[in-house]
Amino acid sequence: MHLDNETDVREDVAVPFLNALGYARGTDADIIREQSLRYNRVSLGRKKPGDPVLRGRADYILTVLGAGRWVLEIKGPNEKIGVDAIEQAISYARHPEVAAHYAALLNGPEFVLVSATQRADEVPLLAIEVESPLDLAGKVQGILSPAAIRRDCSPPKIDTGRPLAPHLRSKAKIVSGAIVHQTVDLVPNIPVPPDVLAPAEDAVRRLRGMRLPIKGGEIWRDDQSRILARVDWDAPHEFLLAFGREKGLFDTNFVCLSEQISTDPNNPSMFDIVGNVDIRQGDELFDVAKWQIETAAIPGTMLYFGQVRGWLDNSLFRGQFDAVYRFSTPFLPIFEVDTYLSGDFSLTIDSH
Repeated sequence: MHLDNETDVREDVAVPFLNALGYARGTDADIIREQSLRYNRVSLGRKKPGDPVLRGRADYILTVLGAGRWVLEIKGPNEKIGVDAIEQAISYARHPEVAAHYAALLNGPEFVLVSATQRADEVPLLAIEVESPLDLAGKVQGILSPAAIRRDCSPPKIDTGRPLAPHLRSKAKIVSGAIVHQTVDLVPNIPVPPDVLAPAEDAVRRLRGMRLPIKGGEIWRDDQSRILARVDWDAPHEFLLAFGREKGLFDTNFVCLSEQISTDPNNPSMFDIVGNVDIRQGDELFDVAKWQIETAAIPGTMLYFGQVRGWLDNSLFRGQFDAVYRFSTPFLPIFEVDTYLSGDFSLTIDSH
């Protein structure tokens, strides 16, 4: 790039650079040009000798609506970006009418980025040789794009609720996770002919070792200060997801009565769950053994109850689970069959 003066740096580098980052005048990622700043107590920019009022003029203020700001100062291509220039940019960023998170300087061949909270003589956050405006935008989009400013610089969330754990807020999101069935056993309460039980045992064998992804969920406190968790399950077949939503399986909450979620694997927190599913005659069910949809020949009720034992390891909540699914039918009131499951789980938690 051939740059003769500061105007060239503005027009040929700064403007396409800011546009490539996603900033435009009059949008929620706004560009404010040459804003005059006055303040009687803090030196802003370069103070002229004898000036009774301290003055400054910020070249560019980049404002992401509702999130944060940064300033960009332009220098001529032959001006060195030294301590004095950095101090000037920082003073603009710190001005109460600006309150920016970052101060950047651009002289054409060089781009420097500093935090508004650091000293001018400290090592910059970034010092980049500029090959082109688009290349520069690509290198800094992870810190200066509107999306990055929203992510990193938005005002902190105020949470006055009781924390779930020392490093969590009073509510948190489950980002992802999985459970793995280690053992699955089928136990009827009365003797059953082997040929009658065989289809169910085939399904049980298929469940052993199965990994079920978890795609989301949340953890929070209710008005009694109990810790509740709801999990959004994924499933190996879309019919199982539809069946779970229809029967309310995904609406059941895990309940913990501990003061906080444990961070000690030797003293895990206990979450309990209890629920039931009514199955009508003619309902479509998924046969795991045959991996196909079947029609329920008889009505029934499936009661499920279980316990999760886990602890927090930074952002991971992991541990073991035990569950029982008990099927009964009014056609045979004395008959029940229990399916016992146990295994491991791991959840990624985010409270931001």
